[in-house]
Amino acid sequence: MMKNTKQEIEKVVRQIMIDTEREYFENEKIYIELEKDKSIPFTNREIKKCWHISVSVQDEQFDRGEPASILIYINDDNNKIECYLDCSSGRPFPLSVKLNEFGKYELAAIEK
Repeated sequence: MMKNTKQEIEKVVRQIMIDTEREYFENEKIYIELEKDKSIPFTNREIKKCWHISVSVQDEQFDRGEPASILIYINDDNNKIECYLDCSSGRPFPLSVKLNEFGKYELAAIEK
């Protein structure tokens, strides 16, 4: 059984985009699916129940009119954002997402 709904996850994802001031195609549907035993890129972890999210953003490398993706992985058991993978600049760029002391999301390097 899942702890979150797609609507709850979408609300979190849209807040991440607002807080980090990341432009995205707001009118495009955000892909959100709950997956089992998901291997998280760049982290060498497998999550039993993981929300796999794809947000359409502008391609920063070749054509700003073309969509690229930001991939976000959220652990359904503890709501931890496992990885934020920006694929808009050619190669994927992994980041972590954390809440700051003011309750706003911010991006940081992935801690090893």
